[in-house]
Amino acid sequence: MYKPGHKVQFRVLVLDPYLKPSSLNRIDVILKDGQNNRVKEWKRMEATKGVFSNEIQLSPNPVLGDWSIVVKANGKDQVKKFTVAEYVLPKFEVSVDVPQHATYANSTVPVTISAKYTFGQPVKGEATIKVRPQYTFFKEEVQENSKVIKADPIGKTEIDVVHALALEDNQYYERTILFDVAFKEDLTGKVLNGSASLKLHHARCKVDFQKIVDFLTPGEMYKTLLKISNWDDTPYEGAKNTPVRVRYGKGWADRENAPWRDYQLPLSGLIELNFKTQEETEVLNIEAEYMGVSAYDTVVKKQKEDCRNSSSLDLVVLNDRPKIGDTVEVDVFTKGDAVFLSHIVIGRGVLTEAKTKILSEGQHTMRLKIPITPNMAPFCHIVLVYITNKGELVAAEKEIKVDNVLCNFVCTITHMRYT
Repeated sequence: MYKPGHKVQFRVLVLDPYLKPSSLNRIDVILKDGQNNRVKEWKRMEATKGVFSNEIQLSPNPVLGDWSIVVKANGKDQVKKFTVAEYVLPKFEVSVDVPQHATYANSTVPVTISAKYTFGQPVKGEATIKVRPQYTFFKEEVQENSKVIKADPIGKTEIDVVHALALEDNQYYERTILFDVAFKEDLTGKVLNGSASLKLHHARCKVDFQKIVDFLTPGEMYKTLLKISNWDDTPYEGAKNTPVRVRYGKGWADRENAPWRDYQLPLSGLIELNFKTQEETEVLNIEAEYMGVSAYDTVVKKQKEDCRNSSSLDLVVLNDRPKIGDTVEVDVFTKGDAVFLSHIVIGRGVLTEAKTKILSEGQHTMRLKIPITPNMAPFCHIVLVYITNKGELVAAEKEIKVDNVLCNFVCTITHMRYT
């Protein structure tokens, strides 16, 4: 690309089919501007040893666009184009990548900084990183901080957020931490800004109840799930010797005096809890505790207006964000006289699986194993249904999100005698 006022230099090679200088040494050369006007013409020029060179000085205000050099030799035309335009410094975009969550106990986070021009090429430069909380408390003094790294073309570093800001562990509030980056381009010294943020939590993990049913039935077993996960909802990997403690009672006071039950944390992070109820039980108050993090849940019995339907169907997906090729497990809980339980899986508007299973007498739970196929990405729906002896249709539905939709793989096989 040439700017107005630049000098355009060009060279013409006249070669024969064997790529040697041609014996034909007379050529015509025509220069055309961006509007196809003839700017200059060289007639019957001699190509000494197959080479002709020349140049032209562009005016301060030339016609902008795609110019062309046309060479005519031996009845054939060859065209070469070049662009004349006002040069504008290319813009670039700064990208700052940090984790979405961090904790006071594990506050050192990786920071990755990069920049790209609008046409996709990476930018080399220097990045200045400043960390600050989005909001400050009354009379809170935040420590000034700054860190400079090179991006050639990607810059990576680690920052201890709590130490950099001299933050005090606040048990009651999570905080939003901002990463402000000033990226200076090496080529021109131009500076553009980028930013990212993360949530800083007091607790190491999340402890949540996931209800299977909304109400308890007095005299029957009440089931629920306890999920322990990282703040990004991935399964939490805790210490093997640290148990998950659970206790429950018929109210707050009864729960406080109840003994703790210990459970081991499975790899999935999901624990199935079963609580026996009495005929007079109207409410259950449940508490779970793990590594200083507590969760509470209260469930009550159905009122009369909620007891019209004695049949129910619930399902819980045990695998969190499965991938293509995985097998997802689904726990099914039925109430009523279910005998034939049917399920269908729909992905991308197409039926991908349909099966019917027979429940044995007294069986109210079942675990389904469903293989994840490419047709189920990026999400699919599983629908379960059964018909009671009274002809009542009972159904439930759940959405399953599938990860790594666009990930491909290559398998290579080699033989020893050829390597």
